[in-house]
Amino acid sequence: MNRRDFLTLMSSTAAMAILAPSCSTNALSSDRKTLVVIELAGGNDGLNTIIPYNDINYRKLRPSIAINDGMPISNKAAFHPALKDLKPIFDKGRVAIVQNVGYPNPNLSHFRSKEIWQSAHPQGSSDTGWLARYLIPKHKRA
Repeated sequence: MNRRDFLTLMSSTAAMAILAPSCSTNALSSDRKTLVVIELAGGNDGLNTIIPYNDINYRKLRPSIAINDGMPISNKAAFHPALKDLKPIFDKGRVAIVQNVGYPNPNLSHFRSKEIWQSAHPQGSSDTGWLARYLIPKHKRA
């Protein structure tokens, strides 16, 4: 399976997980929420995924790879055309985009950067990730 087919399958799966009701008895509660986190590790080009289409430097600095037919989601950003299945979900306020995420004093190590991203600990290390710490209160952790 190539990367494009994989991303199409994953975005469709994520859309179904968000929109389709679950068959479990827990789904009977109307206040139940589902969080889907998709980490695009590897060769994802962030500037051609969420396109800064109104930034004059975007096309000037990327003359051969700039995306011209993105789907605007704000006055500054557009989805890549392959993300067309996410646009209606985004329009309903059920998809959020976090851009320009970083940390102070990067050391330029891919492996350390990934560890910091997953743990949210720029100094030292952690045995849990930031998402687990955020979603599971301390008193409920094993």
